[in-house]
Amino acid sequence: MFEKKIFKKWQQLSLHKAWIVGVIIVTVPIIAFFIFSKQGVDVRASLLDAGYGSHILAQKLTDADKSSRNVSLDYPGRTQLTDGMVHSADRRGVAVAAGETALFYPFDVIDDYEVVNDDIAGQPIVVAYCTVCETAVIADRVVEDALLHFSPTPYLWEESLLMVSEDMRGEYLLWSSASGEQLDAGDTFSQLHFLPFEVIDQSHFARVYPDGYIISL
Repeated sequence: MFEKKIFKKWQQLSLHKAWIVGVIIVTVPIIAFFIFSKQGVDVRASLLDAGYGSHILAQKLTDADKSSRNVSLDYPGRTQLTDGMVHSADRRGVAVAAGETALFYPFDVIDDYEVVNDDIAGQPIVVAYCTVCETAVIADRVVEDALLHFSPTPYLWEESLLMVSEDMRGEYLLWSSASGEQLDAGDTFSQLHFLPFEVIDQSHFARVYPDGYIISL
């Protein structure tokens, strides 16, 4: 009888220790991941080093970024080019054209936001500019018939900007700006449709698109 009590006590103690060890194994990598990711370490590399898959990371970041995502630039002002306007060859940015409309997004305007939600010729677009890797993309904001609103996050994914989108129902998704891949797709797969654009200076834009618009705050 005495031996049974001791064995039962030992079992309870072992289960308690195993539970503590399990909690430590699970929580320490997560805590370390978020600490280091705030310092600009690539999220994907950090997570893979901790032994997690992209779908688990995406869910955790989606939950976190509901409150901590950065502010995007939404439907900024437009200044139409005029004959007397002075243009600088040193002012570079992203140019996109559709129909009879051409827009120029100067880097010195959008780099504080990194993500711009806009439209051109009636088509909703997102302009993403990663200030860390200095790469830009322009994509359609309508994915699977859903209109998305994009925001930048403080994180990188494969050394490029990680974006979070919100649809009309308030659902959040994570996207790689470089590849356009949805990171928390689960059993489904969604891909942003990239649009053609140019990285040029303002003076070049004015010559090619004399009736174009310069994006402003």
